[in-house]
Amino acid sequence: LGGQLLLAGATQDRRELLTVVLDLEQGLNESGAEVRLGVKATPEIIAAQAADQVILATGARPVGADLPGSERSRVVQAWDVLSGEQMVGRKVVVVGGGPVAVDVARELSQRGTLDGETLRFLLVNEAEDPESLRQRCLRGTHQVTMVEMKPKAGDGIGKSTSWSMLQDLKRLAVEVFTETTVIGIDEEGVTVE
Repeated sequence: LGGQLLLAGATQDRRELLTVVLDLEQGLNESGAEVRLGVKATPEIIAAQAADQVILATGARPVGADLPGSERSRVVQAWDVLSGEQMVGRKVVVVGGGPVAVDVARELSQRGTLDGETLRFLLVNEAEDPESLRQRCLRGTHQVTMVEMKPKAGDGIGKSTSWSMLQDLKRLAVEVFTETTVIGIDEEGVTVE
């Protein structure tokens, strides 16, 4: 249970979304509704319920890209990266600029940056100058590039949230190409036009 909220809550800056999942699960438990996970809804099982209504809530599935080279082993789904099922290299190209793409770009660009506790320790002990610490908070272990076909990234994200998330991409040095189309992926990298 939780679906895409679990994935959205997997990013460093949106962990609070996980409390929504817990609240929804608690409400479901208190409602007395029977929940069956991992069961195929065959016609026989549905008929045996004698339900007045059947509601399909199977969740969303990632959409695969119909790009030459998208079947390569180094091409992975954003969901798999957010869930931790797939690891990525140092240089990453995120294809797309919608909500999930922005989350992935932000998450990857923040990996390897200083956390608050470490930053505090280094500042208090004057281990490094404040500007170098600031840079270590903004530059992680991944170099992230985003490629979006539309005129701007962040389409589908609320206005105030979109603004702050896109500012994060700038601060974190995510290179964003808009009005750019990926036409293929090969051994050399990603080809765009």
